[in-house]
Formats: sequence, C-alpha cells, structure tokens
Amino acid sequence: MIASLLEFSLRQRILILGLACLLSALGLYAFQSIPIDAYPDVTNIQVQVLTEAPGLSPVEVERFITYPLELQMTGLPGLVEIRSLSKFALSQVVVVFRDDVDIYFARQLVLERMIAAKVRLPEAVEPVMAPISTGLGEVYQYYLEGPSTGLRAGPGTWLEDQAAVEAALTSQRTLQDWVLRPLLKSVPGVIDVNALGGFVKQYQVLVDPAKLRKYDLTIHEVYDAVAKNNANAGGNVLERHAERAIVRGLGLIKTVPDIESIIVKEAAGTPVFVRDVADVRIGHAVRHGAAVLDGEREVVSGTVLMLRGGNAREVVQAVKQKVEALHRDGTLPSGTKIVPFYDRIELVTEAIHTVRDALIEGPGAGQWRDAEEQVRGDFPRHERSGPADPLRHSDHQRRLPAAHDTPRHGREDVRAAGLHAGDRALGLGRGYADPFAGACVAAFARGSSGRNASHAMDEATVSAGDHLDAPASQPGARRLDGARAPQLQPCPVHREGVHSHPR
Repeated sequence: MIASLLEFSLRQRILILGLACLLSALGLYAFQSIPIDAYPDVTNIQVQVLTEAPGLSPVEVERFITYPLELQMTGLPGLVEIRSLSKFALSQVVVVFRDDVDIYFARQLVLERMIAAKVRLPEAVEPVMAPISTGLGEVYQYYLEGPSTGLRAGPGTWLEDQAAVEAALTSQRTLQDWVLRPLLKSVPGVIDVNALGGFVKQYQVLVDPAKLRKYDLTIHEVYDAVAKNNANAGGNVLERHAERAIVRGLGLIKTVPDIESIIVKEAAGTPVFVRDVADVRIGHAVRHGAAVLDGEREVVSGTVLMLRGGNAREVVQAVKQKVEALHRDGTLPSGTKIVPFYDRIELVTEAIHTVRDALIEGPGAGQWRDAEEQVRGDFPRHERSGPADPLRHSDHQRRLPAAHDTPRHGREDVRAAGLHAGDRALGLGRGYADPFAGACVAAFARGSSGRNASHAMDEATVSAGDHLDAPASQPGARRLDGARAPQLQPCPVHREGVHSHPR
C-alpha cells in the first residue's frame, strides 16, 4: 500500500504540490484566525442582574428587591441554580444555566422575567443586566496621564496643590466617562469600559435648613422645583403667510447660575429662588475607592471588557489602533495621553513562545534547565574551577561539608527544594563523575516525594556506597577498604540557594 501511494504521488506531482500548497494556506489562515488565549475561559452560562437601591439596608434590599427577583426567575428553561448577594444599596442576582443554553437566549429569558418583576419592586428601582463578559474579559487596562499639577521641590519630590489635583482628577474622570468610554465601546469585540479613580463631577445644591424654615419650604419642594425646571418643552408650529415657525420652550440647565435662578415658590408676589435657600456649586460624588500609581499619586484608570467568546488578540490590537488614532487626531486635550499598563497580547505572546520552545527543544529541555539551575544555585560561581558546567565533579569533591555544618532547618529546606524540583533532577544525578554528588541529586528528588530531608540524605549516603567499590584509578572514586575509607558527608546544599531559582 505504501509503495502504491508513493508511486501515485510521484506520478501526480502537480496534484500533490497543489494539495500541499492548499493545506499550507489553510493552516496559515487557521493560525491567523483561530482564537488563541493564554488560558481557557471555563465560565459557565450565567446572567447577572444588578439593582441599585440608594438608602436601603442589606435586610431591606434582600426583602424588597433580591427575593422578588429570585422568585420571578425560578422555573426558567435550562436553569441550574440562582445565587444572590444583598449589600447596602445594591442587589446582585446571578442566574446560572446549563452549558448547552445560548447566552443570548438566556438573557432574553431573564429580561422577560425582569419586566414581570418590576411591579413588585419599589418605585424608581430599575434592575439591569451586567455586560456579556466574564472574569477573563479584562484584556486591556490603562490610566490617563495629564499635565503636572505641582511644583518640583527636589529630586523625586513634588509639592502639589490639592485643589488643582482634585480639579485635574475630576476633569480626567469626566473625559473618561463621556469621551473615551463611548469611543472605545465602538471597537468590535468590546462590550464595556469600566472606570476607576478620580472624582465623578456633580452639580450640588446644598440646602440651608434655617432658610427653609424662614420661607416655609421643605427639601422635597426644592428637589421637585429643580427637577421640573431641567427640561425642554415642545410646542406646536406657528404659520404666518408662507412661513412656518417652530415653538419650543428651552429649560435645560447648563451652568450654575441657571440652577440658582430656578423659582421654588412665590410668597406675596415675591419669587423665592434656589439661591435664596441653598448654595449651588460644582462638587463630586462620594468615593468608595481610588486608583493609585506606584503608591505615589492618584490617577484615573480604565478597563476594557471583551465580549464573551471573543478573540483577545484581535480585540486588543483593535483597541490599540483606536488609542493611537485618538492620540494622532488630537481628540484628547493637550498634554493628556492614554498609558496602558496591562495588555493581554503580551501574555498570549509569551504563552505561544513557551509552546514553540517546547515543540522545538523537546519536552525535557526545560526540565533539564530547571534542574541544572537548582544544582548550580547551590554552588557560587566564584568557587568553581573551570567552566560553569553542572556535570563537573571537581567543585563537589572540594566542597563536602561535615555533617554538623548542615543545620536542621537547612535540611528541611532541602526537602522544600526537592518538592519544588520534583522528578526533574532524577536523571541529572547520573551525569556526575563524582558518584556521591550524583547520588545526592537523585536521592533528593526521590526522597522529597513524601519523606523528610534526613531520609533523603540517608538515601544519598546508601546510593553513594553502591559506587564506592570502583577502581581507585577512576577519577573521583572512593573505596571502603580499611582505614582509608573516607567519612560519608551530607550533600552540599546551602539554605540561601534553595529558593534562589523558583519555577
């Protein structure tokens, strides 16, 4: 059969070459298009329902929000389990489905039940579904670098104006929420962009209770007045001869004076404005955390979330191209730039290089290097004679300390080193010309799999004795013939070198 196959291949050379080229092209296309990631995403099919409820305690959130939602989600097709978490002002319900259920079909089922559950929830409470992403969807992280807000007082020392720092962080957070987030969400494969750090800008109305009593007002009346006066009103169309005019009422708030000029009530023909009972200013929301760069200063950071099942390399590459376009087109303010500090492509590339090296060098190449470094780390380079070869016996023959030189805690570290190296050093001991040193390495690897370090050292002594009947002319050989027999000593292991090469 093989002869006929070879004969057919030689006779149909053009056909065989064409098939080889076709397979090569298909392989190249598959290599470029197949999703490659550093680790697989084993997240189950789940839908998260998040609900904000300001002012409610965890018990009230569980009673009025979490439980009604859980009750409504029961009985869904393909449902596996329902998990929930009730915290202050926040409810989280996780609905887990079978692995064969499509994620979009599962979200459609949950959305239908959410709509039905709204009648049982408190007013002004709107449950929402989390983005279609997983815990491994954070593929790109960055922070915003802006102009300096301080003066240099010395090498590495800055004297910063706190008011200027707060203003800069507020401006950067506004840029992140209202400019960068919508632009990065337009990249294919990006489902959302989360922000951390900075200050969320707010227009704050600080009411004075004494002035409220003076004008016989309540906080709810001030709140309703501000809310009702922040909208545009649409009118009709006014026709005059051959012209037509659109009538509109403009009432959107744009500046702080617009808020101060809102009328709260009328007392004896005199209007009472917001500025008469409250102080209006630009502030920021209460923060629950911050993003700190190198433990020195605060920054505004962003995290790009990838769509579930997306290709991390393609998504990150598209995000990087978008960031370069933002820098090139001048979209960002002067002196502001996006600085990445996590890129999934780097991790994927390193994983690919590891697989490539394993395929080229063989499965034992990396293990041999690891074991070699474990042994080499126990013997300083300046104490060796000749080249740095772990298989040379001259270093080990000269450096065999006495039994009392190895403390008890050092022997325990020998066991830790054997557990760390595993069986990778088993074959390494056979390469030593010195049988005692070689037996030490092999015995440490064998004796560390469940016994203590002292047993491993005893095994090294016994293993070395198996080779002590070699001829005296053999380099490095020892004999047990009468008084000339040398004292067997523990293997030369230093506590400092045991953990110097972690793997």
